[in-house]
Amino acid sequence: MTVLIITGMHRSGTSLTAALLQKLGVNVGENLFPADRFNPRGYFEDVDFLEFQRQVLQKCCDPGDPGWHDWGWTVEETLQPELFVHYQDQALALLEKRAHLRGIWGWKDPRTSLMLDFWHSLIPQAKYLFVFRYPWDVADSIRRLHAPIFTAHPEYILPIWRYYNRHLLNFYHRYPQQCLLFSIHHLDRLPQLIHLCRTKLNLPLSSDNLEQIQKEVFHRELLHQLPPQFDALDRETLMVLQELEASADI
Repeated sequence: MTVLIITGMHRSGTSLTAALLQKLGVNVGENLFPADRFNPRGYFEDVDFLEFQRQVLQKCCDPGDPGWHDWGWTVEETLQPELFVHYQDQALALLEKRAHLRGIWGWKDPRTSLMLDFWHSLIPQAKYLFVFRYPWDVADSIRRLHAPIFTAHPEYILPIWRYYNRHLLNFYHRYPQQCLLFSIHHLDRLPQLIHLCRTKLNLPLSSDNLEQIQKEVFHRELLHQLPPQFDALDRETLMVLQELEASADI
């Protein structure tokens, strides 16, 4: 049994990535969160893992620190990962329910970005696929959700983007042989992605009908792209983006 965990900042193309991996033979779950107008082709999120991680992050944030606890982020970044251990039995029960699965299975949820060390302690042999997207495109996508929290506090978006991607980079640098880091803007390089999954992560992905899979799953309109806005980024955001691009496998 091989476990593949797909994650990245919210609105960064993780759903599109999971859709492709599902077509390539990865079991991303049977009970998936339903599609809606914000993700009309689906989220490809296993509801059990989604609800578990949502619960843990909300409970492990300081309730007095404003932010968006559902995503595990607060203004003062007071998420307490040392408390995750209290939910270890629930996590093990989720894994046990899938112990019978063969081949490659895993899950996709952006929240996993903040729980990587927790899962690594339970599944040390797991493989990871990390996705990042330009911060101005993520901000544009989040604004178009018209979620009350981000309508009231648009200034939250870039700090959350940095927070999530710092977690990805930290884990990636410590466990590079178990991770692939790539820009969603290069997801059309599917043969290269499959090659790296096979050679770096030792994942026996199917390479049949790649052209057909790309036509079925990869639609440019799903990833609305703005013109580059490097000059508009603050120094901290720019530094995280530069590190992501310098570290990326694709």
